[in-house]
Amino acid sequence: MRPGGGRHGSNGRLGRFTALVAASLAASLAPAVVADAAVEHAPTSVLPPSITGTPKPGEMLTASPGVWTEEPASFTYRWETCFPTGACLPRQDSSDSAYVVQPSDAEHQLRLQITASNAIGSGTATSSPLDVERSWHYATGPPRMETVSWSTPGLKPPWATGKALAIGVSSGACGDEERPRIGDVQVQERGPSTALPFPSAVITVSILFPAPTEVVGTVNPGEIGPGCAGVGIGLGRTIKLKRPASPLYIFDGSTTPPRLVVRPDPILHWSLKRVRGPRKIEILVPFHGCLPLFVHAHVVERRGRAVVTAYGERPLYPSRTCSRGHDVQHLTLKLNAPVDNLELLDGSFDPPRPWRAP
Repeated sequence: MRPGGGRHGSNGRLGRFTALVAASLAASLAPAVVADAAVEHAPTSVLPPSITGTPKPGEMLTASPGVWTEEPASFTYRWETCFPTGACLPRQDSSDSAYVVQPSDAEHQLRLQITASNAIGSGTATSSPLDVERSWHYATGPPRMETVSWSTPGLKPPWATGKALAIGVSSGACGDEERPRIGDVQVQERGPSTALPFPSAVITVSILFPAPTEVVGTVNPGEIGPGCAGVGIGLGRTIKLKRPASPLYIFDGSTTPPRLVVRPDPILHWSLKRVRGPRKIEILVPFHGCLPLFVHAHVVERRGRAVVTAYGERPLYPSRTCSRGHDVQHLTLKLNAPVDNLELLDGSFDPPRPWRAP
């Protein structure tokens, strides 16, 4: 090896190494320079967005963002309903490119406004409007059963005779073919107790409403098929009881706890008006305050004595059935034994007191 040859060889290798490092660094910086140059401006629309799909209520539309410059990083889709006045109402703002046409869009126009964004800024573009078709199909679901109150204001109070109790229920009014009906009636009867000295009945009524009918789109009057509209249909039901309907505590089971509707008044005094036959008498039952809904009396005959007990049943709800004042009701009672052979007692006293003519 010549003197000094090693030094010149080292310098040559160092020069080649420096050139390789410079070339590698330039290659790594080149894409960054190009990328920065590509996003120097906010996106601009070259080809406007478009909408594909059937413009009809219930159908899904899909948006195409169109063509943009400046490589957008994200898109925001704004669906709008436009009216003949030129005003447009925003329907949906999201990153979702799909939209389901709503019934209220019928006979209007739909358009799409897209916002494209990148690191520099954003730009907007609007599609051509689409005319939404008119539609009037019916979306129906299953019928529904709903527990309702049968003791609301405006209804007649329950009416009882023997072991039958008649009630009225108010529900939504529907077309002639699709009107609601009483679907289920539950009756829970109980005998006298310490809290309730007379038998009681909790009555729960459910209404079966027809399948709902929904008009999709805009229709002319007369084009709508049978469906619910308005209120006021009255439904009635006669309920068979195991026990006599009077005296009886009657509850409406649509509330928790059940609401007391009819309450037997305390035992009422009576007086004999006349004997109407060998085995028939007519009595007078006076009362005052809130007039009872029903006044009843029954006779227990034993060992030459006839204990006559009178009851009054007062409706608690609705309150307008309660008219305050004084009144007297006449009741005719049948006896098993001849009147002349019986001692009449008033069962409103404990013990019963013999009735004495004034």
